[in-house]
Amino acid sequence: MKKRYILISMIFLILTTGCEYKEETIKNEYIAIKNQTFNEENYQNEDIPVEIVTTIERIDEEAINYEVEIKNPKESMHNVKAMVVHNYYNEDVFPSIGVFDEPKELLSNTEGTSKLVLKDTIKTTKNLSKLDLVLKIRIEYINDNKEKKDIYYKTT
Repeated sequence: MKKRYILISMIFLILTTGCEYKEETIKNEYIAIKNQTFNEENYQNEDIPVEIVTTIERIDEEAINYEVEIKNPKESMHNVKAMVVHNYYNEDVFPSIGVFDEPKELLSNTEGTSKLVLKDTIKTTKNLSKLDLVLKIRIEYINDNKEKKDIYYKTT
């Protein structure tokens, strides 16, 4: 009976430790991508292999929504990881794809149906015309030739 208790305790400990390790790994990856996106200085706003559309709208007197659509790729994009950061204070995590969930696919031969959307809310009472919101977008993917690519895009 004592051996069974020890065995069950050890299995529980191993499972708990494994889950904590995976969560810590994901958290560290998120922080690394976020810092890299914030600190990047070389933005590729022209000649990028995908269309990026940003939308900002006020939802009430104290908040706005922003949305980033990544669509119409010129080449197939596999294992896509993407993140959007901005220059406003944020208590929550920034929207991402492929960090806390599985990486996605954007296929070039699926006209109009292949897109990814990142969106979030910012608490602010500023008028949209005086907002000075800067969105920085990072997209990491692998193309059909198995080349790893990174796109850094910044709204102006």
